[in-house]
Amino acid sequence: MTIRDVAARAGVSVATVSKVINSRYGVAAGTTARVQAAYERARTWYGDTITCPAAGDSTSADIKGDGLAAAPVLLAHAEVTGMALEVGTQSVTSVLGALRADAWLHAHGDPASPQGRDIKRQMRDAFFGDADDWKGMVAGQSLLACRQAIRGLAA
Repeated sequence: MTIRDVAARAGVSVATVSKVINSRYGVAAGTTARVQAAYERARTWYGDTITCPAAGDSTSADIKGDGLAAAPVLLAHAEVTGMALEVGTQSVTSVLGALRADAWLHAHGDPASPQGRDIKRQMRDAFFGDADDWKGMVAGQSLLACRQAIRGLAA
């Protein structure tokens, strides 16, 4: 769950959520309660392993423009409890290098060139593990998350 998800569910700004999470002053008690309830719902469903970049308990970056962040906007009539699984494939340095190379490729390079194909391979390797044990772990974690969401919806 991202800070934007919590903000959308609580009907407040991202800045307000950040203030609540970081125990800063200047937030009305009712607003604080709504923000905390949104975050706690995800923790209830998925357990204490749920972290949030804004709360400072996650090693993840706060990503902008992803599908998970769009869900509360597209489903404004619904209460969205989002969660993203992170399944590492390479070191952070390697993943960042692949992302930088891909950004360069799209701004200055030729995706069909040998260099372009190499950069595309780096991107694939950064986000997809080809090993069967990695694929099995991802499938297992995905199934667990689906079961937790169904259990949370049924509660």
